Amino acid sequence: DTMEVTLKIRDGRVASAGYWASGCGPSSACGAMATKLAVGKTPDEAVETVDAAAIEEAVGGLPEDKRHCAQLAAETLQEAVHRYYLSQRKRAVEKGPSVSRERTDNGELHKGLA
Repeated sequence: DTMEVTLKIRDGRVASAGYWASGCGPSSACGAMATKLAVGKTPDEAVETVDAAAIEEAVGGLPEDKRHCAQLAAETLQEAVHRYYLSQRKRAVEKGPSVSRERTDNGELHKGLA
């Protein structure tokens, strides 16, 4: 089975999530459920709470030979969160620190990193 998860983060929360899965029906069901469970959570909350057990429970259980589908969905969601944090770090590095300047009441100029 193969799976990919995409996340849109707005205001620090998963605003929407999508998935692509190639494999058996339970794999697709687990991918769909992982993304559904992640929406509304912070990225960290999604990683902490949307694990294989939560996914399996939410889909109503899985046969023993299909439990790997829930694990794949959980791990793929974790990887999507990891990619999100890497992209945020990259943006911060590319942007560089911002410098603020302000004058105090007595006219002194203060500079600092924002």
